[in-house]
Amino acid sequence: MFNVEQKLSDWRESLPPSLRENRDLLEELESHLREAFERQMKAGKSAEDSWNAALSSMGDAQNVAREFAKVHRQIWWPAWIAALLLVVSVSSVLALTIARFSAGAIRPLLATHVVLITAGYVSMFAIGLLGAWAVLIRALRGWSDRQEIAFESACAKLSLLALITTLVGCALGAWWASDNLGRWWGWDPKEIGGLCVLAWACVLLQSFRSHRTPAQLRLCNAIIANMIVATGWFGPALITIHSYPVTHPTIGMLLAIFLVIQVVLIWMAQLPEGAMKMDGRAAHL
Repeated sequence: MFNVEQKLSDWRESLPPSLRENRDLLEELESHLREAFERQMKAGKSAEDSWNAALSSMGDAQNVAREFAKVHRQIWWPAWIAALLLVVSVSSVLALTIARFSAGAIRPLLATHVVLITAGYVSMFAIGLLGAWAVLIRALRGWSDRQEIAFESACAKLSLLALITTLVGCALGAWWASDNLGRWWGWDPKEIGGLCVLAWACVLLQSFRSHRTPAQLRLCNAIIANMIVATGWFGPALITIHSYPVTHPTIGMLLAIFLVIQVVLIWMAQLPEGAMKMDGRAAHL
């Protein structure tokens, strides 16, 4: 009786000590070996043949380790573009906030809250941007292991940044509300939006740090981040309560269009790799 877990255990024991001691790399290699095995099984091969084909596709352990190490040192330019947009956005908000603080229009507590919340929300949008890029490239041209590793690494870092900045930003917002509104939490739409963003940041961090999370689920989670942040950030403008502006039809229309696009992207993430490929060339972006 074929036992894939026993095969994996034997495979781990066969690796050089330098690989077995690197737990992160070992988990990453095992994850890709599992995925290769499952792909072969879905193609209709027997368990034994699928395992042998998966091992063959992985290649020599030492060479694989060197290749994976190279991937982590390489620059994936979509991640750098997302990081640049994040820096520009947060820097712009920081400059405006400093200007308002200098003019006496905003106090330090609220100013810090605004900058941190912006950093958290834009970090989530950056993850969504990378997710959208990955979905499109995967469907149109295919998706390589190197791209998947770079995507995981970038989104894991952005998820951690989003979690920390949103958590501190929400705490400062509650502190400001206590001092100025007499309560820490009032189920305000913006407060609920911030809580949803914080919760999804936790989901994303777990998703991108766990090598057992299916690749397509990571893509969907990244796209959903766009939907949650857009709704939490701009949705309150559609509600005529407290100090929020009267609903403007343009805001609702743009938000609806944006959300529909995200739904289409989630649908595309469910397609097989290269399902919409225009030619036979492999993806190198």
